Amino acid sequence: MFDNTSKYKIWQKKTDGVISYHISFLDVSGIHHEAEVSREVYQEFGRFHRIERNLRRSDERHEEYFPLADEEINRRAVAHQKSVEEIVCDRLLGENIQDAIAALPETQRRRFLLHYQYGLTYKQIADLESCSPSAIQHSMKAAKENFVKNFRI
Repeated sequence: MFDNTSKYKIWQKKTDGVISYHISFLDVSGIHHEAEVSREVYQEFGRFHRIERNLRRSDERHEEYFPLADEEINRRAVAHQKSVEEIVCDRLLGENIQDAIAALPETQRRRFLLHYQYGLTYKQIADLESCSPSAIQHSMKAAKENFVKNFRI
């Protein structure tokens, strides 16, 4: 974003019918400098100044001209911004869920993930594993019980 103050000034001076071109600016130390420059340098600075002004105006057209509180920004956001506490709780919950799933026996874990993560029905899982849907149902009931037993809050 551009500020509205120019860091330099350019001007023409006419002395005895001869035009000279000048520039003045502050360096990073805050020391004021003034120098005479060629007509080409003067014109280039003028061109640069016009480009900068146009960019500034373009940016200003897309700015909001009133300050927004964090609450208002969050309200306007498409997705709600989570607090630090919510982020930490979500991460801990995710780790606990992963640990509880990892503690399941291999067959139960595979079936549990196929059903809950990939959305397959008991019939689809039974077809994949060449067994009956009732065997999948029984295995899923045991997997849910083991999951609840291993899940720690």
